[in-house]
Amino acid sequence: MTASAPDYGWVRGSLLDSHLGYCVGLVKEVAPEDVLGRLQADRQGPSTGLTALYRRSDEVQERLDYEYGDFQLVGAAPVSGAGGEWTLMVEFNVAVGFNHELMAEVSAETQVVTRYLNPVGKGGFHW
Repeated sequence: MTASAPDYGWVRGSLLDSHLGYCVGLVKEVAPEDVLGRLQADRQGPSTGLTALYRRSDEVQERLDYEYGDFQLVGAAPVSGAGGEWTLMVEFNVAVGFNHELMAEVSAETQVVTRYLNPVGKGGFHW
């Protein structure tokens, strides 16, 4: 499957398309709970939609009194696509999907692609 710019058009104008930077990733044939398990994530409960995920990230940071970089909230949801089922990972800022050590765990015995853009406009793809 070859993706083109229109395939990622949903990002433009969304909360991800802001000064924060973001990372979105797709993990093939690994359920969201298993992706979070591979990340050794501390579950923070469900959120629905980008705005709720963004607000939850701020709430967790305030509640736990963390500084930037001490934690990263990652949303994970099932999606269907070419070649089967995938997990969509979404995070504000760029920490997990661009971290080679963390993504090595996530990508074990499967395929992963991530798209990231940092707050100063530098970004790319990893797969």
